[in-house]
Amino acid sequence: MTISTRTIEHAMGNTQVPLSPERVVVLDYAPLDTALALGIQPVGTIELLDSPIYPDDVNTIVTVGEGTQPNLETILRLQPDLILGSRAIFRRWYGRLSQIAPTVLTEDNGRDGDWQANVQLYAEALGKAEQAEQLLVDYQQRVAALQTSLSEPLQQMEASVISIWTGGVLAYSADSFSGAVLRDIGFARNPAQGEGKNYGIRLSREDLTQIDGDVLFL
Repeated sequence: MTISTRTIEHAMGNTQVPLSPERVVVLDYAPLDTALALGIQPVGTIELLDSPIYPDDVNTIVTVGEGTQPNLETILRLQPDLILGSRAIFRRWYGRLSQIAPTVLTEDNGRDGDWQANVQLYAEALGKAEQAEQLLVDYQQRVAALQTSLSEPLQQMEASVISIWTGGVLAYSADSFSGAVLRDIGFARNPAQGEGKNYGIRLSREDLTQIDGDVLFL
């Protein structure tokens, strides 16, 4: 049986993908989040951190590796018709992944870079481009509503975003996903977390003054 396909241009070149993929494997949180937002339940994903942001049925998705180490045997057994990930992490795996199924990679992994462009590329590969455009319109509307609801001029409110883990504190930069959202809303940022800092800065206890600000998001 011949499967209808279309060409997707991505970070590794051009790839023919099914018009309506049915068995999708995602290798990072960004394509996972995009697929779920578009109503698609992947058959495989990387090992997930315990997070309340995901629906309970995400726990039924087969784990296909962790971090930067996909388990090719597990992916092969799932018989995917599309694999999604990022060139930043999975460039060296691309050839082997492509032998299993059409593989589409964004340039970055969603922690930094243009997250909206990533959403659009993943959605195009999933055959859900129009639905993704509507999600991005909804996002802009939520940004505008939040700007209206905040009483103080946002440009005068300096914000920091951090996560705390066993090895210390990670402060997310203006180039991170959360930094991009704060920029869209209009918050100022602590200069230590400005642009050009990759997606985040690992801080020791002595460096905690770098997360000083009017608002702190954890």
